[in-house]
Amino acid sequence: MGSSYILYLDLGASLTKGFFRCETGSVEPILMGSEVSGPLSRSHLDTIKSFSTSSRPELCAWLGRGSELRAVGQFAQNFGGESWVDERKELRAVDKILAAIGVIKERSLTISGQGFSPAAPISVQLGVLLPFSEFEDRHRISKELRSLKEFTFRGCPIKLEFKEISFRPEGFGLCLDAIKALRDRGVNPDHCKQLIVMAGHRNTSVLVFEGDSFQSGKSTSNGPGFVEALAKGLQSRSFQKTDHPKLMSALVGGKSKVVLRGDKKLTDISDSVKVGLDSYWSLLESFLTANITGYLDDSTTIVISGGAAQIVRSQLELYLQGFGLEPIRYQVGYQLSTSDLQKLESSTLPPASSTYCQLDDKLAELLRHLVAEPQLELASMAARMSDSYSALNQMLSTMAVSLSKKRLVA
Repeated sequence: MGSSYILYLDLGASLTKGFFRCETGSVEPILMGSEVSGPLSRSHLDTIKSFSTSSRPELCAWLGRGSELRAVGQFAQNFGGESWVDERKELRAVDKILAAIGVIKERSLTISGQGFSPAAPISVQLGVLLPFSEFEDRHRISKELRSLKEFTFRGCPIKLEFKEISFRPEGFGLCLDAIKALRDRGVNPDHCKQLIVMAGHRNTSVLVFEGDSFQSGKSTSNGPGFVEALAKGLQSRSFQKTDHPKLMSALVGGKSKVVLRGDKKLTDISDSVKVGLDSYWSLLESFLTANITGYLDDSTTIVISGGAAQIVRSQLELYLQGFGLEPIRYQVGYQLSTSDLQKLESSTLPPASSTYCQLDDKLAELLRHLVAEPQLELASMAARMSDSYSALNQMLSTMAVSLSKKRLVA
């Protein structure tokens, strides 16, 4: 008899992250790098495998479809794999999803102590988040996945069937949270507007809801991405291509003293960081003014999330305060309360939840719902899941170490 799983994924530009539910009912985290290699030869793969020091499937993942082999996640870095932050998520989505399925298959067997049985198919209920600008790509992804009956993961064949494939636009869960908050205060959400802003690496979207009805014609996804901060910072001085990750790390983490390529000592790049962040904020502020002010009144709730929102959080809060809105009417990111954290830590989720919540605000919100309502159906979980904080590439190695020591929720 085969195994059955529920799998939820956010295919981020820097990390693939989410969770899966086993047949036992426990919720397990999954975190992988977002890189996907090009096609590999068997000899090249075997050579690199011989030097790998990690046995964890998340950190040493490769898969085969037919005769084609590809590495996925952090392991793909050995083959020139990139996270393809300038490329649409759907172009690499199928490989990332299959790798995640392979990971949960191997991890669940390790937990249960059972051997790998290639003859037994696995059944998957799959939920995937896509940006509003890429939501139409769900049909191609679904068709490709359903056409696959078998693939190999780390050399082991896996027979596969999808019980359900569900897609939700990033940000929809934030709207449902806002509606719930209104109802908790005794406010009829049918008479209110919800503006959900998703500030990400590649772009920024504004999703407009009237009540719980999504207004696609009023929504847009052509706002600036945080990649603009990198681009403007790079223009401020002469950087080598290999220095780009160091500038991105400085933009995100604030550590502006680095050793650049060809140098023998630390260089302060704080001026480049300031140019990048100031330029990005100027673009984002102009975009928000053009796309949200027309919907603002005393019935409007604004929620801003996404990785870039965390980086310019203080500017966003001052910007929203300038409209004279009640503080209860706007929110930048999400923080779990102490009681919520205690509830998470006493559940089937690992104690590392508190660490994770600092990193990934809205996925933490989803986990809170899972603890409160462990019998949620797939569609309900999908509706509650929204864009998670996009941890950038320099965080991956640190988090991977944490994964090897304890189960880090991600």
